[in-house]
Amino acid sequence: MPRMGRIILPSYPHHVMQRGHNRQVVFAGERDFLRYLEDLRELKSLFDIRVYAYCLMTNHVHLVLAPGEAVATMGQMMKAMAARATRHRNKLEGRTGTLWESRYRSSPIQTDGYLLACIRYVELNPVRACMVREPQEYRWSSYQQRMGMSSDVWVDVDPCYLGLGVTEEARRHSYGQFVRKAAPDGEVQLIREALQRGQLTGNQRFVDEVEGILGPQVDLRDQGRPVRAPKGVGWPREPEDRIWLPLLTRQIDKDQADLRRKLPSPRSPEPSNHAPAGSGTEDGAATASFRAVKVSWPPLWEVSNWKPSSRPE
Repeated sequence: MPRMGRIILPSYPHHVMQRGHNRQVVFAGERDFLRYLEDLRELKSLFDIRVYAYCLMTNHVHLVLAPGEAVATMGQMMKAMAARATRHRNKLEGRTGTLWESRYRSSPIQTDGYLLACIRYVELNPVRACMVREPQEYRWSSYQQRMGMSSDVWVDVDPCYLGLGVTEEARRHSYGQFVRKAAPDGEVQLIREALQRGQLTGNQRFVDEVEGILGPQVDLRDQGRPVRAPKGVGWPREPEDRIWLPLLTRQIDKDQADLRRKLPSPRSPEPSNHAPAGSGTEDGAATASFRAVKVSWPPLWEVSNWKPSSRPE
């Protein structure tokens, strides 16, 4: 089954995640973390991509990236990042083969209301994993840079963060309160499912706007086939009746043809005292029966009690 095409929107932030192959350790020591961050800092300038947030866990990474008008640059940067980390790890351990699990996952983010929620989700990963108690205690996330706890600041400032206050001190205070506040019910699940399925992180209005531009259906759907409408609602009912309706139509035509063959053919009426059709003679009765058969079938849209279990042999 072919996988879904990746949705990348120009100038929009994207939640990106890449996991180690078979959930193996990708960052075994401090040197691995530092090297990945150096590559990220170098390549973001090379490909003109803004990095709003990051979090390096031991076996996967979370990033919030915003490409420019050339959407292909995000994939090119992630490919270069993965290749550099793979070469570094293989050289240290004297091994060959892949380091990462398949391709990276990504989800476009609606800027209004959802960008800060995704950044909070990314920077709270170590807290949810019970690695630290507070986000500022974890060294390998962007939280320390955002809160002024690091002298080396290279993370880009997103427009939603700028709207938290007039001064940098006010913005940091507001963001710190936002991170400490409990996330609304379903927010973590929405962000996680959108990332896993490569769909949009946002409200229905955002989904409709993107769908109107891209064409294919991009909204968040459950796994498997769509739920079939209840019986009696609409005709034909999907998908079962679309299969059996042609069979039913052919069987009706076949039954009518069999009846025509079994009934005697009416002879041409004689000019002298020949009884009209349906007057009681043998030929008239046959003709009347045949006419009754022709009009006795209801329209197909009225055949509502037919079920696939009673399909013709």
